Amino acid sequence: MKKLIRLLIYFVIWLILTASFELFSLIVGLIVSATTIYLIDRFFVEEKKESDYNIFRLVMFPFYALYLIFKSSFDVVKLIIFNKTKVRYKKIDVSTKSMVNQNIIANTITLTPGTMTVSKENRRFGVYYLTKMNQDQDIFSDIKSMEERLEEK
Repeated sequence: MKKLIRLLIYFVIWLILTASFELFSLIVGLIVSATTIYLIDRFFVEEKKESDYNIFRLVMFPFYALYLIFKSSFDVVKLIIFNKTKVRYKKIDVSTKSMVNQNIIANTITLTPGTMTVSKENRRFGVYYLTKMNQDQDIFSDIKSMEERLEEK
């Protein structure tokens, strides 16, 4: 039953992204949705525990991620306009044990302008980020904030 609900959710996302209701597009959407579920279950979900997921937090997190993306967009525009940027690299440890939450955090870092996750080893991410020439940006606070919003304490 859960897989059927996931299939329906993925298929609706497919319909929204393609905006096509032709038969071929619907068939391809079902195939892609089913393949995505299979691949996620096979390769990315190590332990399936209900306690790893808080549906309310997972639903609310995209709104927080959008806030971070917009905030970062303005910061990056200012850095680029005034031509005072420097690219730095840091290894960042996260405390969450859930693979799902780790992947959500890594993808949110990459979606945020001026940051990019380039490696993931256990619970350690390698992140490139833009910062001012003479300053070290505090990206740790945003990442800790993401963890708190995803997990129950």
